[in-house]
Amino acid sequence: MLQLFTKSVAGIDVPVNTPVTFNEKLIGTNDSRFVTVPASQITLADPGYYIVHFDANFEADAEGTVGVSMFVDGDEYLGATTGLITAPTGSPQNAGFTAIVHVRRSCNCVCNTKTLQFIVQGVNALVFDANVVVTRLD
Repeated sequence: MLQLFTKSVAGIDVPVNTPVTFNEKLIGTNDSRFVTVPASQITLADPGYYIVHFDANFEADAEGTVGVSMFVDGDEYLGATTGLITAPTGSPQNAGFTAIVHVRRSCNCVCNTKTLQFIVQGVNALVFDANVVVTRLD
């Protein structure tokens, strides 16, 4: 299991199309997840199925809507997107998602890994805290 966390009372301004950076590793029980903090990506190296849970307290820092989507190997992962939060409300709102990621077995000619990033979509976000937990299912 791996848990990464970031927290800021004043909020961290994260530009649109930029990954959320996690500043603390709370739990790290397996070497299959390559992470050094601060981390803007997680690499899954061991084959198997992983459940990934992301949640955050954030708000848009300008007019518009904002959300966070998980990208796997640079591509948006279908269904792994927070609910959209509309323009500044004065107080952060919580949103999150849970997804399953499959890492296939590697062989002599193919090295299978998956790289995860949690990227702000819509407009810039003011992130007050963010948490991601990755657990291998098999």
